[in-house]
This record gives sequence, structure tokens and C-alpha cells, in this order.
Amino acid sequence: MLFFQYIKDKLFKKKLESDLKPESKSPTKGTIFLLAISELVMLVLGILLALYIDRWNEKQQIEEKFTAALKIIQQELSNDIQQTDNIFNQYIRRDSLWSNVMGNKLSRQDYKDGISAFDKIIFFYTQLNIHSDGFEILSKFNEEVPEQYENIFYKLKNFYSRKTDIDEYNKNFKKVVWGNIDYMYNRPWFSVDEFNGRVSEDQIDFYLHNPYYKSMVHNTMNSMGNSYYVSRSFRLVGIDMYKELKEVIGDTIKMPEHITYTLTDSLKLQQLIGNYKLTEGREDSRFETDLEIEMKDNILVILREDKEPYIFYHFKESIFFTKSGYVFKFSGNGQLKIIDGFRQATLWSKQ
Repeated sequence: MLFFQYIKDKLFKKKLESDLKPESKSPTKGTIFLLAISELVMLVLGILLALYIDRWNEKQQIEEKFTAALKIIQQELSNDIQQTDNIFNQYIRRDSLWSNVMGNKLSRQDYKDGISAFDKIIFFYTQLNIHSDGFEILSKFNEEVPEQYENIFYKLKNFYSRKTDIDEYNKNFKKVVWGNIDYMYNRPWFSVDEFNGRVSEDQIDFYLHNPYYKSMVHNTMNSMGNSYYVSRSFRLVGIDMYKELKEVIGDTIKMPEHITYTLTDSLKLQQLIGNYKLTEGREDSRFETDLEIEMKDNILVILREDKEPYIFYHFKESIFFTKSGYVFKFSGNGQLKIIDGFRQATLWSKQ
């Protein structure tokens, strides 16, 4: 644009000098035409440049807003992944409680001494509440997704589609537990016991002998298992999504400790590999009575002939889980407990 302004100034200067000379002649048609064309060209170029600058500024603003939304998603995702810790912990603890109830391992004296409401399983529900404020901001961009973010945008769109199922499982778990509570408050002894802060013989008899209590426990554990199921899937995919987001937005901050499903302590992993024999619980056709835990690419696995191996994903300490839902809880004395959520946990000893 400066070049054309320079040409224009030169032409007008030449014309002015020509006009000031007594012997100068009138400007030719060619000169007038050239001046008109130059003005038109500069006008068009000025408009195009202004439009380009406006569009460039708009694009920059969109990219900045998009990046800001991705950072919100990253933080929400970090919090939600950490939230799954509570789901995992409660699922593992409730499995032991469930085994005690279904296996008649609690005595009348246990209830007299005091079994907490949580230990009775039927009174509490746990939910994974997915935060999606950041993604809702992204959704408003519609066709204005920056080119460099198109891939991550569609991955996030697919990732957050699972929120519908998670919300449905949450709703069901809540409904089951509140149904249990309503049932119990309609027993003639429960409200009186609550008021007096005691556990009456009638209430103890219900826990020990009424088959409906076991039905409620089993139904509640099924809902807990569903909550664990969606949390497990969310945790695995969410960790991968967090790592990709971190790379896309150029985040250089150290990765939070809970954003991982691998145990990097190879020495500890070495201590867990070996052959394990079933010592307590029903034989499982998937493992029979012996299983071999190996290490491949610094990850614990159980290899299966003609089938995908069971890959161990680290939860915490010496607890691992698989995509199929098994929880492997190792003890320091070579003992292994396998929880599958549908049957009684099995105990194994390292050979």
C-alpha cells in the first residue's frame, strides 16, 4: 500500500510541477486515466487489507478463546479423574462388606457391637459427576473450530458423549439407595431404633434372616458395580485425553501424580510377577486354578492363548485393574485378591 501511495504522490507532484510551468500543457488523457486507475487500485487494496486484518484479528481471538476453553477442560478433567479414586476405593471396600453379608460372616454380636450404616451397604450411593463447562464453551464455536484444533475437538466431542450414560447410572444408583431407605423407614422398628440410637433385636433379625436384605445388598452392589464400570472407562480414556490436551496446548507444567495408570517402579513390578494358585473361592473359568503374571514392556500382564492379554493398569499402591473390570489387590506376603464384582472375590497365593 505504501508503494501505491508513493506512485500517486509522484504522479501528482509531476502534474503540479507541470501546471506551474507557463509553457506546461494540459494533462493528457493517459495521465488522467493512470491516476484514476491508481486510486481505484489503492482503494480496493485498502479494503482487502482491512478485511484481511479484521479476519486475522478475529481468527486470533477465536484461537485464544478456544485455547482458554481447552485449559478449562484440562483442569476439569484432572479433577474428575481424581474423583474416580473415591469410586474405586468404595467399590473395593464394599466388595469385602458384600462378601461378609452374602456369606453370612456377620454374627448377631457384630450387629449388637455396632455395624455402621456404610457397612450395611444399602444406605449410601457414590456418583461420578462429570464437569463439562469447558466443553460446552467449545460446542458454541460450531464451524469456527481452528484448523489446528479440529482433531482434538472431535475427540473431545466423542469423549464427552459418555456423560449421558454416566448420568443414567448415577440416577439409577441414587434411585436404588433411596428405595432401600424408604423400605427401611417403613419397618415398624427402624424409625424407633433411629430415634433411640440403638439396634433392636428386630432390626438384627432382619439383617441376619430376612432374604430381602440380601436382595437389597446385591442390587445395591450391582449399581455400585455399574458406577465402577463407567468410572474405570472414564479414568483410562480420560488420562489419555489429558495427556493429548497437554501436548496440544503446549502445557509445560509437571504432570499431576494422579494422571497415570502405569507403575514405573520396575523393582516392585518384578516382585509381583510369578505363578499364583487359587487358595480360596470358586474356580473361575477365565483363570481356572492357576495363573501366570508376567511383565511385558514394563507392564504386568496375563497372557492368554488366542485372546487379548489382561493388561494391568495401576490404581494405587499394589492395586491394579483391567479393562474387563477385574481388580488385582496384592499383599506383601505373596497373597493376591481378585475382585470381579459379580461373584465372591478369590484369594491366590504366589508359588
